[in-house]
Amino acid sequence: MFYSAVDSNPALGINYYRIATHDYDGKIYYTEIKELDFSNYSIQTIPFTVYPNPIFGNANLNLWVSDEDDFLIEIWDINGKLVWSKYDEKPKEPSIYEIPTDNWSYGIYILKYKNSTSEFFQKIVKY
Repeated sequence: MFYSAVDSNPALGINYYRIATHDYDGKIYYTEIKELDFSNYSIQTIPFTVYPNPIFGNANLNLWVSDEDDFLIEIWDINGKLVWSKYDEKPKEPSIYEIPTDNWSYGIYILKYKNSTSEFFQKIVKY
């Protein structure tokens, strides 16, 4: 089996992780402990906000990078279908983009922001 998880706020230094699985019969199984070193971890601020989240109509994407790098923003549904994307070459000023969501189904979406040096992800919920 394959498992994955994201620690969105790891402590600086060494962090220890393991997964517990609970069977229907009440038994609990643990994976081996994994050690990850975040000593050289630098905290980066996510360069955008999506609001409202959860989304009840259209969404807004507030991007506050400027004069940086080209960027690509993609929003994917839970099945891996691309539902929206935006590419911009070296934006001159912070921007707000309206994201039309009328044809989206209710559910969970993943926003991916990428430039030449960074990649950020955010979960979006459509109601």
